[in-house]
Amino acid sequence: MILVCGYVIFTKGGIEYLKAKFNIQSKIQLKQNYSPYYKAKKSIFEIMPNDTSEIIFFGSSITMDCDWNELFKKNNIKNRGLSGDKIEGMTNRLSEVIECQPKIIFLEAGVNDLQQKRALKQILNDYEQLVISIREKSPQTILYIQSILPT
Repeated sequence: MILVCGYVIFTKGGIEYLKAKFNIQSKIQLKQNYSPYYKAKKSIFEIMPNDTSEIIFFGSSITMDCDWNELFKKNNIKNRGLSGDKIEGMTNRLSEVIECQPKIIFLEAGVNDLQQKRALKQILNDYEQLVISIREKSPQTILYIQSILPT
């Protein structure tokens, strides 16, 4: 029976057939449908050097549009703001932010999720999961959560 099922799947296209049959590919693409700008900035962030004394500003354009290290006159501040980013995108970028176990993270998230009229319950759940991930993966990091601007 297993051989017959395997043969049928093989003749219909193998793994690609199964992905199409169970709509797996479209769900994956939906979650990974990031703009070329997002992908370029993410790859730039990933090649930047890291150290444990970093202070990271992590957020969307509100974060991105400020030169934090010049404002505070500190060379260990990293700006990881990305214009238009939502909580899902920030979760996708989190590994680069916490790989060095930074000293401090200033987290600004949610305004783009609100502007896109996502369900408040889902935004809160996603935000909570992002905070939990930071706490679990970088427990020594001091985390400051910035309030969401009124929209």
